[in-house]
Amino acid sequence: MDQNTKRFLKVQLMWIVISIAISLALAFILPFPFDIIAIIAVFLSINYFIRQKQMKKMGLNAWSFFGSAPGPGKQNVNYYCINCGTKHNQAACPNCGSKLKKAAF
Repeated sequence: MDQNTKRFLKVQLMWIVISIAISLALAFILPFPFDIIAIIAVFLSINYFIRQKQMKKMGLNAWSFFGSAPGPGKQNVNYYCINCGTKHNQAACPNCGSKLKKAAF
């Protein structure tokens, strides 16, 4: 294994251990119906935190997957029709009406 793979596995193992430790602590502290709700909330919060951290490393924000304008230094996405090759930014190709398209950066 190379260094990047080892580092990735160590970080993943660290987050798994942190998640299990917090879950066990909550299970022992809180009564039954509340501990499950708290464990699910902690699990979702940790996943959200990890996702935000990874997206910042890639230079993205949370809304970049939902069609927001690209930030400074980012390129717009161009769509090309798979049938006829027409460049467009619409749901369907204005030339042939096909909805199949490929993205190019």
